[in-house]
Amino acid sequence: MHRFSGKHGVHTHFSLLKERLPADWWRAVALDLGSELDGTAAADANGAKDDVVRLGRGCRTEYELAEQVVQYFATNADETDLLIPSAAGERTLTLLSTLPHLPAHLRVVNRCFSVTSKVYERMLPHRERVSRMVTTTPRQRRDLCETYGVEEEKLALIPHGTPFAELAANERNAGATTYRSGGDTLRLGYVGRLLHKRKGVFLLHAILKELRSRGVRFTLEIAGRGPDEAALRLLLRPWVREGTVRFHGALEPERMSAFYRELDVLLFPSYKEGFGFVSIEAMAHGVVPVVSEIAGVLDWIVEHERTGLVCPVGHPQAFAAAAAELFEDRGRLVEFGEAARGECERRFAAETMVASYARLFDAVCAEPLDYAPRPLSEWRTLDGRPLKRWTFPRLKGLFRPLRDRIRIRPFR
Repeated sequence: MHRFSGKHGVHTHFSLLKERLPADWWRAVALDLGSELDGTAAADANGAKDDVVRLGRGCRTEYELAEQVVQYFATNADETDLLIPSAAGERTLTLLSTLPHLPAHLRVVNRCFSVTSKVYERMLPHRERVSRMVTTTPRQRRDLCETYGVEEEKLALIPHGTPFAELAANERNAGATTYRSGGDTLRLGYVGRLLHKRKGVFLLHAILKELRSRGVRFTLEIAGRGPDEAALRLLLRPWVREGTVRFHGALEPERMSAFYRELDVLLFPSYKEGFGFVSIEAMAHGVVPVVSEIAGVLDWIVEHERTGLVCPVGHPQAFAAAAAELFEDRGRLVEFGEAARGECERRFAAETMVASYARLFDAVCAEPLDYAPRPLSEWRTLDGRPLKRWTFPRLKGLFRPLRDRIRIRPFR
């Protein structure tokens, strides 16, 4: 049996791998490194679980946490074959800094989840110790290879998978279609974080104004929360008062399927996306995605004029024109919805993703690994600083309430 460890809380990939890899083949163990270096282990409040190893108790410096990580893998050397870190979170930086000091036999598979330089740069240190870097889109693969000089043979492309794709397959086998009885109203939806600088949520107002001027009858359902929620509510207040727009807040995963079933079109006007997970969730339900043309990401997921419509980034008139086209031609709406559901089932099913990881893990564990671990006395942080003797309490959230109160409101 192989055993692999990963950073606790990494969504989608690790949780699905834990659930779906054969239990007699692989065993997954999540590492919870805590959230603060304050000498406590706050995660203990969540209760202990057999598949979660909690580290960080009593640690007040990065070095102490790194020491615990290295000691854990040294003690469990015979039980752990592979580590999947993440490039997100403060404690993950400490985990990544320990890679040169881990047991020689331990394989490391890193995962890229975004297209920002911050994430890319976190993946580069100690990459001689990394067997593979998994990317979820061709854009990430191209950036790491061409801009950051990562060897092409070290990169693997495995897109996200959604369990909703299995639902799509079951419905198709049962003869169900994606047609919805929306009557003479186009049912629009937005799902995601309410953050304009990345998600473009303030463009929704301009899209709705353009649709109204074109005589399109519509509703808009918004699921999500974020720092720009109050500003967006203010911007869309007239539409909310007349019942055209509704805010649902952050919905639990088990409620998302019912939410998607009440939509015809997903509006996704993002400026930046690492993948665009909600686009494949919508596709699984036969909802037609209208997305920004983010090269190598959304235009790779959504095929224009077949599984959805792709619009220029930051161009609300183009989004409105695309939605109006689907309103006027319900036949195309149904056609695109059926194609989107089939494409999700073929390319973005959870089982497809898990099978790809299983093949990758087998290949990585079969490769020879010639690496001599460095002594912990040579440990450095990722930016090259020597061991830290003391860490001040983090003040990251201290001024957030004040910042939110003075946030600039958009013009209406």
